[in-house]
Amino acid sequence: MSKESEECNMTQDGIYAYCKTHDCSQDDGEHCNQPNCPHCGSCKNTDKEIWRETEDDYYADSIHVTEHGGIGMNVGGSVIVKGVRDWHKTIKNVEEKDGEKKVLEHLVHAWNAFVELPTQHPDDNEEFRHALHSIQNLIGVRRIRRIDDNWYNEER
Repeated sequence: MSKESEECNMTQDGIYAYCKTHDCSQDDGEHCNQPNCPHCGSCKNTDKEIWRETEDDYYADSIHVTEHGGIGMNVGGSVIVKGVRDWHKTIKNVEEKDGEKKVLEHLVHAWNAFVELPTQHPDDNEEFRHALHSIQNLIGVRRIRRIDDNWYNEER
């Protein structure tokens, strides 16, 4: 693929933006003049805005769709773009975290109730505490799986 037909691969290095694909940077004065290179001034915003909190306020929170189907959300000047499945997974993960948080809260109540029971054996509290720690570890593993759901399934 020639440089002319490649998509621009813009990256940010400190305060200088440059295009690795087209060997073009804003600070060197030499630009490639390729249609997809944002540094040469010929790049157009192809995003379709679907919602803006305050009309005509370009600093307001907004939602847009990219030309490749990604959904972008701008909140407080920070933009995150993901595909619809990734947004769905993100929301599902938040809901699962809320459920896991409830389980952890129940464990606290279980511990508090257990230590109020009359002692039957000197090791009871220690053994119960270890059992609770095992459950807490399982909740931690669930969170790790959400970060990388293939991590535990890969051959090692």
